[in-house]
Amino acid sequence: MSEEELKNSEQSNQNNSESQETQKVRERPDLNKLLYLQYVDGSRSTFRVGTEDASCLAVAASSFTWSHTDNPEYWALEEIENSLFKSALYRCKYVWWFNPELVVEGILTGAYHIYIRHGNTYLSSPKIKVYQVKGDDQGQDFKGWIHPFREETVFGEENKEILVNTYAGTIYVSAQELPSTIKLQMFSSDQCIQNYLFEGFLLVPTLDIETPPSYFYPLDIDSGANVDWERKAQAVYMASFSTDPNQALIEQFEDKQIKIVGHIRGETSGHTHEGPENLLQSESKWCVTNAHHATAFIDLDEEISFRAFGLISGNDCPERDPKQVVLSVIFNGDDEYRNIFIIHSHLKFDQRNEKRLFMVSNEGIKTRHIKIEFKSDHEVNQFQISEVLFFK
Repeated sequence: MSEEELKNSEQSNQNNSESQETQKVRERPDLNKLLYLQYVDGSRSTFRVGTEDASCLAVAASSFTWSHTDNPEYWALEEIENSLFKSALYRCKYVWWFNPELVVEGILTGAYHIYIRHGNTYLSSPKIKVYQVKGDDQGQDFKGWIHPFREETVFGEENKEILVNTYAGTIYVSAQELPSTIKLQMFSSDQCIQNYLFEGFLLVPTLDIETPPSYFYPLDIDSGANVDWERKAQAVYMASFSTDPNQALIEQFEDKQIKIVGHIRGETSGHTHEGPENLLQSESKWCVTNAHHATAFIDLDEEISFRAFGLISGNDCPERDPKQVVLSVIFNGDDEYRNIFIIHSHLKFDQRNEKRLFMVSNEGIKTRHIKIEFKSDHEVNQFQISEVLFFK
């Protein structure tokens, strides 16, 4: 083989290797499958987005206007292949004053990671101004700024005309009147923004506000993007609505606990030291050894409607606390359990006998049959929880 042929062969192998590496990135098996996209009734442009990882909220920018969106020389609505909402989205052609603002409605109490769904152009030091919008035209309250860190290599020619979700910051939403509404107004320190794709914001619920989340929120519709899906944000950037969202929920449901009357049984492969019947009373706990997985089944004498549920940690041994919880119910007319709330792996109790509340539904979940699956640290191989609570 001649020297020139050898060089061409090496170049071909290198190109094939790069192509295979790109293909490997683009076909990652752990991208979240998009399960559903449901419009929130009565909202301007808010949707519930179901993925394998979480039940999120998303807002489509195309239903809103801000400075210069009425001028097609500056902003235009165009179709992009991996649009989340399967509709036209904004392309910023060229502006000096950049201030998109969107309203997200139907938000329940809790913490949310905010992701910007955008593409093509990197924004220099983007900032988001957060407001809580009051009902009955009573105005809005400024809640603070979110200052995401600089990310220099998000886009590029390999990601041209492709949308991705990048982490912007985290908020607590806590209000006596639910669901709540917030306004997000975005700015950039760039003097001029050109060829920027902007589809909206994605709000991903979270229980962990200490660990930096994934910088990219991966959806299977974005598999064409060549990015580092494993990248973590450098920090959690908070714009707080409440210093303690759990306490806000406790106060909100203080007098709304439901008395549970019915039968409870537990399933586990381990040894039961104290039984699951203790979950419905405040005297003891359910304690299992030689297993980190246990499931409680509650069959009620009468149907209840609950909006929130709670857990109380054990009186000792915090290493036994559950890390993951899956709450399921059988709806009327159905014959199988449906998941309605999932804590994937970040449940954390700070104290013994601590009460933690979780908002499940603003309208209320009606059922007579409840299943709660618990998983603790598999290395500890023990599990305990003191009590489960339901609130109307």
